[in-house]
Amino acid sequence: MGSHGGATPDGHTGLLRVLGITEDSMGCPVKSQMNVVVLTRTPEGFPVYLDREADGIVEVNRIKPHTEFSGDIENGLMKMMTTGLGKHQGALSAHRYSVQYGYQTVITSIGREILKRAPILFGLALVENAYDETARITALPQDLFEETETSRMCHRFTGATGT
Repeated sequence: MGSHGGATPDGHTGLLRVLGITEDSMGCPVKSQMNVVVLTRTPEGFPVYLDREADGIVEVNRIKPHTEFSGDIENGLMKMMTTGLGKHQGALSAHRYSVQYGYQTVITSIGREILKRAPILFGLALVENAYDETARITALPQDLFEETETSRMCHRFTGATGT
């Protein structure tokens, strides 16, 4: 969840609670902590942060146009891995590098390293249309994250044009 919920464990679980995600509703523990490790570095030298206690990850996020930039990959599974799985530290780092290298470069590079090295089980892509409505829900194996987000299928629903 990156820096959402005040970048604190209580803030994260509180935000999840508001969204209806609780231990009772999910039937499993909902844990939040802010401990991360540097999993690796990208070829450009960006650190890749990851929750140090993740045994298996199911990536869930909306795929929609981003409010601050336009590219083949905007708000989706690749961005969520880049800014969310590394908690507050990962989000700060990715945003800092994006100022110099651009969001597209940072998200793609860090996302690719996470896909190679992290225990990503699968993803759930919630593709939104131009009216912020869910247009398609797709379960994806990790090897299709980037391809699916850059495909015209997603751009057709979201209204994004890509670069």
